[in-house]
Amino acid sequence: MGEPTSAQKLDPAWVDEFAERWGNAWNAHDPAQLLELLTDDIVYHDPAWPKTMRGKADVREFLDHTWRAFPDLTFELIARPHIAGDGPRAAYWWKATATTRAPSTRPASPPPANTSNSTASTSTNTATAKSPHSGSSST
Repeated sequence: MGEPTSAQKLDPAWVDEFAERWGNAWNAHDPAQLLELLTDDIVYHDPAWPKTMRGKADVREFLDHTWRAFPDLTFELIARPHIAGDGPRAAYWWKATATTRAPSTRPASPPPANTSNSTASTSTNTATAKSPHSGSSST
């Protein structure tokens, strides 16, 4: 595949700043703030959602369902983002904490067995981002 060009590499300072803005937007539960960080042609995959999201309207639906099921959902960045060496991608390791207050209304999903648990989990999200320092599309 070869060495990525400078247009394909992400600036580490931009990635750190983006991760902070991304986490703050999620923790604010403000869809406009989060959607502002996405391009119109976003392709977004989250294993908690039954389909790949395409475009901001799909992501907005995901946010609405997520915040309705977990009204106190918060994320904490565990470690600095890892920038891929083979293209404009970064991986983020997050800790999520939430209380399930209502059955999930996720499409094609059965309601959870217990709807009053607090939960904390960690996960890694990988994102391809469009930055002033990158010629890539956001996915």
